[in-house]
Amino acid sequence: MSETISGVWWVGEAPTVQVPGTLVRTGDTWQLDLIGILPVNTYWSDSLSVVPRERIYGACHGKEYTLDGAFLLTTRTPSIQFGQDAGPVADDQSWQRWHGQTLIQGGALPADTLYEEASVEISGLSQWWPQSGLRGPQAAARTAEYNPPKPLVANCPDGTILTVWARTTERSGLRNRSISEHVTISFMRDTGFTLETLQDELINPVRALIAISLDSPVDVHQLRLRLKRPVGDPPGFRIFPIVVDPSSEQGEDDRSSHPILTSNDVDMTALLPQWIEAAKRCGVPMDAAEPQPTVGSLQNQVTQIVNAAETLHRVLHTDDAPQESPLAARVQEALKAAEGFNSRDRRKVVSAVKFTEKSLENRLQELAGELGQEFCAWFFDGHVNHWALITATVRNALSHGYDTTHHIEDDPGALFIILSFTRWVIRFRLLAVAGLPVDQSLITLLANNRKIKGLISQRVINWDELAGRMSQS
Repeated sequence: MSETISGVWWVGEAPTVQVPGTLVRTGDTWQLDLIGILPVNTYWSDSLSVVPRERIYGACHGKEYTLDGAFLLTTRTPSIQFGQDAGPVADDQSWQRWHGQTLIQGGALPADTLYEEASVEISGLSQWWPQSGLRGPQAAARTAEYNPPKPLVANCPDGTILTVWARTTERSGLRNRSISEHVTISFMRDTGFTLETLQDELINPVRALIAISLDSPVDVHQLRLRLKRPVGDPPGFRIFPIVVDPSSEQGEDDRSSHPILTSNDVDMTALLPQWIEAAKRCGVPMDAAEPQPTVGSLQNQVTQIVNAAETLHRVLHTDDAPQESPLAARVQEALKAAEGFNSRDRRKVVSAVKFTEKSLENRLQELAGELGQEFCAWFFDGHVNHWALITATVRNALSHGYDTTHHIEDDPGALFIILSFTRWVIRFRLLAVAGLPVDQSLITLLANNRKIKGLISQRVINWDELAGRMSQS
C-alpha cells in the first residue's frame, strides 16, 4: 500500500486519547506521523533509554488498523511558551513520528487475539508446487470446464492443517473468458493461533523451505486472517476480513531458476510436518541456510554459516553426547594435584575441555557423513575430509583472529567455495531430518540440477592443494 491513509490513533484497548495522524509505507516499515502526542511511557534522558515497543490502534477511512512493533522515532514540542506573543503564526503543536513493523487492517486487535485460519501467498510457490489446471494433459484437451488441481493437504504439529491449493480469478465478457490461478497456502487450527505463533512456527519455516528449494530469496504477501469464533457463537459476532501488511505488490516467480526440490520430487504431506517440527529445534541453522536478499562481507558470511553447521551438529547430537570424558577426568585429577587452582578454576577448565573435546573438524565430518558415503564421495569429489579440515581451520582463524601462514582465510575464491559447500550441507541435512532420502537417492534427485552440477565441478580451488598448504604451515 503506497497511498497515505489518515485518521485517528490511540494506545490501549480503551481510546481515552485519540490523536490525528497519517500512515504510509516507507521501505520495509510503516511510518506514522501524528499531530499530537500519544500517552505512552516513553521518556528521554541524557543516556540511552530502552523502552518496549508499542501497539498502536487507528481508525481511518471507515476501517480499523493495528500497528504492531512500533517505536518512537522522534518527538517535537512547541518552540514557544503559551501566552507569549507568537507573531502571525502560533507554533503551538506537538508532533511525533513512529515506525512500525507490522500493520493489521480490519480491526483494533490485541497481541493475544486468536485466529483459526490464515492464507498466504509466497513468491516462487508456483514452481515449488507446479500442479495446475491450466497446463498439462487437462489443458491440452481443451475441456469446456476448468478443473482445479488437487490440493496438497498435510497434518502438521499442534493440530494445524496445511493446504496448498490454487485460488482462481475468473473474468468473462461477451466474447472472452479468462482464468488465472494464484497458488495459496492455508493454515487452519481449531484451537486457534496468534499472529506471532503463525509467523514464527508456520509461515517462516514454510518460507524457508521454499527459498531453500529454489535457492532464491522469496517474499511473503497477501496474508489474510480469519478470527476464531467464540464458543457459543454469540449474536452479533462478525468475522472481519483481516489483512496483514496490505499491499498491491506481489512477488514475481523466476522461471529461469532451477529448483533443487519441488512437490513432485518427494511426498510433501510427510515432509512438511517434520520440517515444521525441525524448525523448532534448528532455528539458527535454518535461518543461516535460507537465501537472503542482503548479505554481509564474505568473511562474515563464512563465519556465520560454519557456526550454524556446528550448531546443527550439536542440536542433532544432544542425546548421544557422552556423559563422561576420559580426557576431562585426567585434566581434573592433574589440576587437583597442581598448586594454585581452586575448585572454581578446576570446574572452568574441565568444562572447557568437555565442550571442545570433539573438534569442529570432526563435527563437520559427521554432519556431512550422515548424508551417506556415496553422496559425500559424489558431492565433494572424494574430498570431504579436506573440506572439513579447511572449513574448520578457516572459521577458527576468522573467529578467533589466529595468525596463519597459509592465509587461506584471505582468499576470496576459497571463502566463496567454503561458504557454498557448507550452506548446502546444512540444507541437505535439515531436509534429511524432515525425511528427505539421502545417499544414492539424494544423488539421483540432484544429479541433473545445473546449480549443483556447477558447484561440484568447480575449479576455483583445489581441495588437495589447500590441504597441502595447511599441513606445511
